[in-house]
Amino acid sequence: MDLEPDAICVVCGAISGNLEMIDFDCAGEAFDAWRTMVEEIEPGLVDRLFVESTPSGGRHVVYRCEARVCGNTKLAQRRVDADGDAPVVIGGKTLTPRRGADGKWSVVVTLIETRGEGGMFLCAPSPGYEAVAGNLANPPLVTAEEREVLLGCAWRMNDAEPAVAGALQQSSGTCVRPGDDYNARGDAREILRRHGWELVKGGGNEHWRRPGKQSGTSATLKGGVFYVFSSNAPPFEPNQAYAPFAVYAMLEHSGDFAAAASALRADGFGTEPPVSGDVDLSAFGAEHHEGDAVEHVERPDDPGPFPPHLLAVPGLIGEVVAHNIAYAPRPQPQLALAGAIALQAVLAGRKVCDERGNRTNVYCVGLAKSGAGKDHARKLTRDILFAAGADGLEGNEDLASDAGLFTAVEAQPAILFQLDEFGRFLRTIGDPKKAPHLFNVLTAFMKFYSSADTFVRGKAYADAKRNKAVDQPCVVLYGTTVPDSFWESLTSESLSDGFIGRLLVFECPERPRRQRRARVPPPKPIVDRVRWWAEFSPGGNLRKEHPEPLVVPATPDAADCFDALADHADAEMESKGEGIAAVWSRAEEKACRLALIYACSADPEKPVIDGQAATWACEMSSYVTRRLLFEAHVRIADGQFDARQKRVLRLIVEHGGTQGVSHTQLLWKTRWLSVRERQEVIDNLIATGQINEVRVATKGRSATRYVSRA
Repeated sequence: MDLEPDAICVVCGAISGNLEMIDFDCAGEAFDAWRTMVEEIEPGLVDRLFVESTPSGGRHVVYRCEARVCGNTKLAQRRVDADGDAPVVIGGKTLTPRRGADGKWSVVVTLIETRGEGGMFLCAPSPGYEAVAGNLANPPLVTAEEREVLLGCAWRMNDAEPAVAGALQQSSGTCVRPGDDYNARGDAREILRRHGWELVKGGGNEHWRRPGKQSGTSATLKGGVFYVFSSNAPPFEPNQAYAPFAVYAMLEHSGDFAAAASALRADGFGTEPPVSGDVDLSAFGAEHHEGDAVEHVERPDDPGPFPPHLLAVPGLIGEVVAHNIAYAPRPQPQLALAGAIALQAVLAGRKVCDERGNRTNVYCVGLAKSGAGKDHARKLTRDILFAAGADGLEGNEDLASDAGLFTAVEAQPAILFQLDEFGRFLRTIGDPKKAPHLFNVLTAFMKFYSSADTFVRGKAYADAKRNKAVDQPCVVLYGTTVPDSFWESLTSESLSDGFIGRLLVFECPERPRRQRRARVPPPKPIVDRVRWWAEFSPGGNLRKEHPEPLVVPATPDAADCFDALADHADAEMESKGEGIAAVWSRAEEKACRLALIYACSADPEKPVIDGQAATWACEMSSYVTRRLLFEAHVRIADGQFDARQKRVLRLIVEHGGTQGVSHTQLLWKTRWLSVRERQEVIDNLIATGQINEVRVATKGRSATRYVSRA
């Protein structure tokens, strides 16, 4: 007997064209107020959207977005007091009360939330769902800024009192700290205007627009608290509330709250003597704890910022990097280099090899802060390939499964995948519990990486006609993400299994200043060089099925350089653990591939791997390997306590320098820890010799500072 389905479910996210749904719960009580608020900012926007009613009286608002959408997010909540711990029913849902720090029992009711990447929802014509406006079969497309308005207006209706950065803290005795004093009598408006923010609407709930935006609202200022809902308003984070002191510190002192407090004190704010100051701690000339005698925990050396001389590559790569930097909204040389390397790698894929069979397939990752323009190198590569008639070399960025990946490579054996939000992608495909259908993508990438000089078979089927193989595939990867998202995706398992060791990581540590340049098409010399590579066919007519790559010779001094790196890698593998060995084991191989890419860029018609190419490649491989291992040591934790300890140590190292951080600063920066957890971490860091606790005298007072011994 055939059974008719009685419900329809829609999957959100990239698979549905960046579909997102805003869910108005609790009988849709917030819908009308939200609609009015959106109408004030973007008239007619809601009228374009698909709206349906739900069985509980709520509303679903559905649209597609030009940009990627995030996962399911709670936007607006309300705290409701309860008489005790007995479950309560609100809006048809049973909720369990929790007791807060004030001793009162309450529940948090969600009024508005989204269904985005990884989410789904029931819809009309499922029983109880009814279309009110629009057509779900063809959801409207909104811009990223319009979506920002839709979500921002919902978030502004949040009554659950989000944590406010820089809020008033308890001052000691009768003294008032500069930041608390500024919160009480300072004015964030002057600071906001000075940094390009524009007041759009006055009143009790002021609307403010971020710099560079021509219409709409990016934040509100209400009761002295600055609520930011824009995802493109650095240095502020979206859906975060900031007290006046936090606004001052973020905009005037790049987030350095200690420097902000010192500057405010100089302007007459506060009555408490400063805890921090220009104190010479180079000799730790004060009281030390017994933990000072404990041996250091071994810590890899940080190789520091990306070496500038490695940015200079002759030929196509150098030309692409120069064009990228000249016209990028925010120039990022490191990411420009990563994108150019990936471009040259796919162009030479399956067409050249070195004398030992190494190919040009590399996996590059570009790291930069939010709002820093990480997508520019990807867009430029796409423009160049299109202009040269070689856009078929770029694969689809939506990789749904390993089977889909193999099908793409089968159709285009030399292929470049450019992936945004690579850190999130890495966390997802590396965890079979989160996305079992994606887990094998990681294995497939590793297989393609190691099989460029042989062939790869697809999955085995009973029907022999369905069994496929790709001869000498060249899969190139260029992913971008924010640094924390990538580094925090590292695990001891991911280091040991070899995928992380295959990556070349390029990091831009600062958010570059914006430059206003018109977007121009790729220069003709670059397009001509790319077209030459696209038409170059050393293996004849059968090169696509069975390539016969041109063998690129290496000079004796180049061979010596590779041997020296291999000897160093062997020594590191002998003396270190399994994870470190797995990363160093790929160092020479990556250097050989980079040198081959360098040679193709420098002289495409007669490439030679000379000493210059080998030196550049070995230095590059060594640097990214050491940088990766340093961050892995800092980030990867064995258990929850170790994770807390590593995070606190990073804060002390990053914000303290040679002076260390004061006890007050550390309290502020670790407010996510309880008093007991914080003290346990500090005690263990001292006992293991990773930090020193120092007593210093400042203007007649004794203060505690914590100084890293790294």
